Amino acid sequence: MVTGRLKMSLLPALQALLDTTSVTKAAELMHVTQSTMSRTLSQLRDALNDPILVRSGNRISLSEKAKRIQPEVDKILSQANDIFEESSFNPETCTKQFSFVTGMNFQQRFLSTALTNIRSCAPGMSFIINISDKDSIKDLKDGVHDLGIFQTSVSDDELTETPIADGTVCILVKKNHPLAKYSDLTMAQLDDYPFIGSDAPMVTEKAARKLKENSDSIASPWLTIANFSAILDILRSTDAFTLVTLLMQPELANSPDFQVIPLPVEFPPATLKLIWPQHWECNSAHQWLRNRIEQELRHFYAQYNDLEKLRYAAQ
Repeated sequence: MVTGRLKMSLLPALQALLDTTSVTKAAELMHVTQSTMSRTLSQLRDALNDPILVRSGNRISLSEKAKRIQPEVDKILSQANDIFEESSFNPETCTKQFSFVTGMNFQQRFLSTALTNIRSCAPGMSFIINISDKDSIKDLKDGVHDLGIFQTSVSDDELTETPIADGTVCILVKKNHPLAKYSDLTMAQLDDYPFIGSDAPMVTEKAARKLKENSDSIASPWLTIANFSAILDILRSTDAFTLVTLLMQPELANSPDFQVIPLPVEFPPATLKLIWPQHWECNSAHQWLRNRIEQELRHFYAQYNDLEKLRYAAQ
């Protein structure tokens, strides 16, 4: 019989098994023998009434229940670690790993420089950088990622967000595109040209619905792609258009290759936000990291110190 107290003590071993899907590797992580980890796996199977690790041919994978509980196990152990880290956190000695999720273009233009600066203060911290997609908000909530940088809003008690700055959503086309000749562009005129969309979260779901309701082209994109550099390459050689936020690509306001056109409908500004799961709220390492990221973001936009100019550059 596995008691309640014993169940709690088995959580680190459970996390090791879930992370590695291997008794041998889990034993190495926990610094115990393989036979000890095998006995622990038996106890966990009894406590959870589930095999946890299942064999299919020559492969071992997680059971469906194990996959489902993995984010919760990570959350519980993260919260437990917070209790012990709070009084001893030192960025110079911290060895935590954090997972970021944001757009590829933003990774190239901001995050790589920001994390290089952060490394000078926290050399032991490490990072995994992920490209955002339509599931990124859910992944943050589920604990797959630790911090997101998006132009979207969340309404979930399990997530926290901090607004950084606002930016205008505009139409982007190549220089001398036919759409640029209109002094009073309409949504119907947009439908004469193919639209390129992105999987990455850029605008709120409500705002995206409004655009789709007013444009057949936007409702049914010719192409959907997450790589913004690839989108720019395609725009250069076609009559397609896409949507951008000048806050995320401020240099496009004065680009020799592209032209920014105001949307012909009233549209709320997109707000750039830091978003993170609630279970990180009081973790001192995460708190320090997101404060530094916020500082780096504000420093990044200081080079474009007149955001109002950016906001109306296309108008």
